[in-house]
Amino acid sequence: MRTISEFLRTQAAALRRIAGATRGDMSVEDVKQEAWLVAADIEQRRGYPVDFGDPGDQESLLKWLYCKLVRFAEKQMRHAVRIDKDWDREDAEVAASALARLLTSPLESDPLVRLQQARRAEDIRLWIENRSGAVWTSKPTHASLADVGFHSQSLFQ
Repeated sequence: MRTISEFLRTQAAALRRIAGATRGDMSVEDVKQEAWLVAADIEQRRGYPVDFGDPGDQESLLKWLYCKLVRFAEKQMRHAVRIDKDWDREDAEVAASALARLLTSPLESDPLVRLQQARRAEDIRLWIENRSGAVWTSKPTHASLADVGFHSQSLFQ
């Protein structure tokens, strides 16, 4: 029975191909580290250890690695817009601003803006009250984040 170190050394070309197929998401060293984990997964699923000297087990481990890292690897992330690549190209500014427009939320949903609006309304109410001599007792003098419907639990939902 050979060790995993020998397997990694003899299958270096296959590991490089798998790393290349990830389109830069993983290096050869990352693939080697993942081979350890995949070997443990295989061992756990079938109930006996991987024989790194057996060509069938070697091929099985390489297939599992390929499927995990290339074929089924976080397809949403792989095909998503990458904002960290090509940022120095000439048209990157246009693409970044278009993406920023898509990702922004309405201004009214910002808790700080809602707080500022509530405080501004309170200031106007106080100004009118001072000018007219009328007293409105239905509102506190300063709004807080809780007064405008912001609660810390809403951040985590």
